[in-house]
Amino acid sequence: MDITTSDVAGFATFAAGIIYICVGLNGIFRPLNMLHFFGLSTAAKSPTSTHIMPAFGGRNLAGGLAITIFSLTHRRTAAGLLLACWTPNGLIDAYVVHKHGEKVVVHLMNTVAVALIAALALVEGQGEKWVDRALVGGLVGMIGVITVHSWVWS
Repeated sequence: MDITTSDVAGFATFAAGIIYICVGLNGIFRPLNMLHFFGLSTAAKSPTSTHIMPAFGGRNLAGGLAITIFSLTHRRTAAGLLLACWTPNGLIDAYVVHKHGEKVVVHLMNTVAVALIAALALVEGQGEKWVDRALVGGLVGMIGVITVHSWVWS
């Protein structure tokens, strides 16, 4: 059996979605552990700092669900666009841990990996229907509004 780039794109987007779901659930249900995993172990000493992690968890859970659904329904363009629009989150996360924690390089490497998976999915998604692009546009818009809103009020 030959493995095609389409197979790789499908597996990579599915894996990215599952990882985001797991990280999201961890942030929601185990915020203290997530602070350490995220790179903010010094913030974990403050009892109020665990309150923000469920918000990060919800962000990752929502994105992971969308990416996984797009992958399972063979909507490579939609998954690729969502992942491409998701990359600023990784840069913002790297900035936050640069200012208040550690693991900057890990966040930057993850951001590059997400961008590469996005590019692969977009290349493999050529020729899909425009409806997929409109659907992901609406999802990206919602995530963007939520991200900007949370950033402005933090």
